[in-house]
Parts: sequence; structure tokens; C-alpha cells
Amino acid sequence: MNVVAKYKERIQARELRQAGESIGIIGRKLGVAKSTVSSWCSAISLSEEQIRKLASRGEIAANIGRLHAAENRRRERQVRVKYYGDIGLKRVGKMKDRDLFMLGVGLYWAEGCKKDRNTKFINSDPVMIKLWMKWLLKFTNVKRKDFLFRIGISQIHRRRIDKVTSYWSKVVGAPETQFGWPSFKKVVNRKVYANFEDHYGTLMVTVRRGTNLNYEILGMIKAAGNFEAGSW
Repeated sequence: MNVVAKYKERIQARELRQAGESIGIIGRKLGVAKSTVSSWCSAISLSEEQIRKLASRGEIAANIGRLHAAENRRRERQVRVKYYGDIGLKRVGKMKDRDLFMLGVGLYWAEGCKKDRNTKFINSDPVMIKLWMKWLLKFTNVKRKDFLFRIGISQIHRRRIDKVTSYWSKVVGAPETQFGWPSFKKVVNRKVYANFEDHYGTLMVTVRRGTNLNYEILGMIKAAGNFEAGSW
């Protein structure tokens, strides 16, 4: 089964599972091993009604307790995620200019280009990209017209490139005329995404004539790394 087919099979499997179908029947319908279907659908919760329907068909009677336990664990994780998420929001509080400034330096330290003289930032997280662009616009002389963008994505998404470009154009709030030719990666893609149509690769943000800016940011990074032991 090729990579694109795996994407389609996984999407179909998840849709069937969300509709309350059993792992075994999904595997038989799609010609996929039960263990594979189970892995694809591991994050999908079944309602009490769906569990009862499956049990009434005698397909999971022996595993009814296990399924209930799995559902309880999922709900418990959701509660924990919300609880600690609220704690995180309280600890961060309202972001001040100094906070945003240091955050931007840290982002470039982690994800920015430091081996040549260009100012480049590459990531797949749209929130991170927008935050770094906001940092540039707020704390440097960079203007929106100074940005250049280039998408990096597997060649199996070539047919979707117009949709992918439109997505990133909306994320960064820039016209597609500021986008260069995409970089199509010729790799054996073993990763199976939950939804093939919702994958958008990575975006490289480059600043025109950003050589001096790159030196300046590297100076900021050096300063951030020169803290004395025990000074925090």
C-alpha cells in the first residue's frame, strides 16, 4: 500500500470508528490488520451508546470493561490537560514587552538560521511563525513588505500546493506574490497523518536584506546566553 493510499485508508478508518464501527469490521472492510486499525483509531472515544451497540452484537463483550476503562482514562487526561492548562495561563499572565522581546530571541535561538548571514525562520507551527513575525515588526525596523516566504513540503502534496499556499498566505497575512517557488521534499514519507488534506508542511520566513539584522539577533542570543551561574 503506497503512502497516499495509507492516508486515505486511515481517514476512512477514523470515520468508521467515529461512527461506532468495531476495529475488526473496519479492518475487514479496508483490508487492513486489526492492530493497524487500532493504532490509527486509538485517540477516538466511543459514546456509551456506541459501546452498548457493539456489545449487543457480541463483538466486544469480552472487552467491555477494557473499553470503559480506556474511555475513563481519556476523560481523565482531558481533565488534567485543562487543569494544568489553566495553571499555565495563570503563571504566564499578561505578556509585557520585555517578555515578548526575550521570547522572540529564544525562538530565533531555537529555530532561526544561524549558519549564514540571512535572517530566516523555519517552522510548521502557525502560532510560532506569527509570534516571531510580530516580534520583528515590533522590535526591529522590518516592515511587512520585507518578508519573503517559501513552503517546504513532501512531493506527495504537489497537487495540493495551491491550497497549501493559500493557507500560509492567510496565516501570515501576506499576498501570495511574496511567496517563492515551493521546495518539494523527495523523501520516503513513513508518517501517516490523521488527515492528509490538512497537512501544510513548513514555512520559511526570510527578511529581505537581513544581513545586519541577523548579526544583531545573534548578538542578542549571545547576550542571553552569557548569564552567570546562580544569577537567576
